[in-house]
Amino acid sequence: MKNWQFWVIIAIILIQSIFFYAKFKSIEEQQGKTYTEVILNAEDISHVKGDTELILGIVSDMNN
Repeated sequence: MKNWQFWVIIAIILIQSIFFYAKFKSIEEQQGKTYTEVILNAEDISHVKGDTELILGIVSDMNN
C-alpha cells in the first residue's frame, strides 16, 4: 500500500468518526428535549385531571 493511500484511509476514518459523534450528539440533545416535553405534558394532563374532578364534584353537588 502506498503512503498516500494509507493517509487517505486514515482521513476517511477520522471524518466518519467526527460525523458519527456529531450525529449522536444531536440525537442526545433531541432526547433531552423530548424528555422535558414529556414532563411538561404530564404536568398539563394532571392539571386537566384535577380540574375535571373539581368540575364533576361541583356538578354532582348541584344535582343533589
